[in-house]
Amino acid sequence: MVIMTIHQPSSRLFYMSHKVLLLSEGNPLYFGECSGVIGHFSRLGFAPSVAMNPADFLLDLANGVSTTDDSQENHTDIKQILMIAQVLILAILSGLLWWQSDITNLQDQIGLLYFTSCIWGFYPVFEAIFTFPQERMMLEKERLAGMYRLSSFFMALTLGDLQMVLILPTIFYAIIYWMGGLKPMPGPFLLGLLAILLGVLCAQGLGLAIGAVAMDAKLANAFGSVTVLVFQLASGFFVQKSPWFIGWIKYVSIIQYTYKLLLGTQYWPGETYPCGGDGNCLVEEFSSVKAIGLDGQGVCVAALVLMLVGYRVIAYLALTRIGIMKT
Repeated sequence: MVIMTIHQPSSRLFYMSHKVLLLSEGNPLYFGECSGVIGHFSRLGFAPSVAMNPADFLLDLANGVSTTDDSQENHTDIKQILMIAQVLILAILSGLLWWQSDITNLQDQIGLLYFTSCIWGFYPVFEAIFTFPQERMMLEKERLAGMYRLSSFFMALTLGDLQMVLILPTIFYAIIYWMGGLKPMPGPFLLGLLAILLGVLCAQGLGLAIGAVAMDAKLANAFGSVTVLVFQLASGFFVQKSPWFIGWIKYVSIIQYTYKLLLGTQYWPGETYPCGGDGNCLVEEFSSVKAIGLDGQGVCVAALVLMLVGYRVIAYLALTRIGIMKT
């Protein structure tokens, strides 16, 4: 006789029992023969959409979880619509603030480029940071059951949202680029977009790594907030000269590399801007640009590619220690 089970029993153990009582918030949903429970709920319109453990099916019903994919799909669709709306509103408002700025307002243009690199060094981190903490219990259970390899799980989660991860910054940059009065040429636009997308993938990797190492939503959120804020401060826009013992942070800042790449897509060595009445000054001598420099674009790309791969490797290795059989 089974007195109590902490977790839902297996299908074999479930059908060995005679009767089952299903409660939801103290209210009985079913009491009767185990063999008749699936048929009972099927007649009420709650048939399982796929073959599954009856105990899992009953727990889903008790928790108010739909047995079809409709509710999950609707939730995903609504979330994506809200994300697109959020990005559209932010892009339009930002474009209005920087409306048709040109090189005569060099500081404003540089501020626009920095703002863009900050937004897309921040947003993807917090879209990815909760990915693994939210799936921890399911991952531990199904990995211990040998249902799939860790690499399959990792690739599915990291690639599943890739479409939206790349579409959102593309929409944002396309709007703000032309509204903000940046160089009206396809070359600088496309190079800037590639820089943004590379930075976004790095930021997503950082979020995945923090979430996988912490495996706790609150801890990951706190650590991620501090990390991104430090990256913003150390990127060379606010602080142009840091003490040697802390200045190294800029070399691991995703935002700093993305910002420098964006500067390189808009301005070239020898380019001038109006200053001091009728005179012209070199863009590269402007204080905000001089602190970052217009050279070393290849180094920035290499650093971002290294971080793109490195953060994902850290995330994968962190998952292998969370009570999971190593692959």
